[in-house]
Amino acid sequence: MLESKQALSVAEIFVIKSKNSVCLLSLTTAQELGLVTLNLDTLSVSKDNKNIDSGIKEILDNYSNVFNGLGMLKDYKVQLNIQ
Repeated sequence: MLESKQALSVAEIFVIKSKNSVCLLSLTTAQELGLVTLNLDTLSVSKDNKNIDSGIKEILDNYSNVFNGLGMLKDYKVQLNIQ
C-alpha cells in the first residue's frame, strides 16, 4: 500500500540493493497517487500532411527526428519536487 497526500494505491514493490539503482514508480501508480497527471491533446497527421496547420507542419518538418520511433533523453537529469 502506497500513500500520498491525495490518494492510496496498491502496487507491487521491489527492493533492490544496488549503488546504481534509483526509486521509480510506474506511471499508473504515480497517476493513482495523484503525483502525475497527463493532459494530452491528440494530433493526427496524414502521411501527405495536406490537412494540417502551417505552424504544425513547420515543427514536424524541422524536428521530424523526434516524432519518429522511440526516443530517450541522454545526459539529462530531472529533479521532481513533489509537495
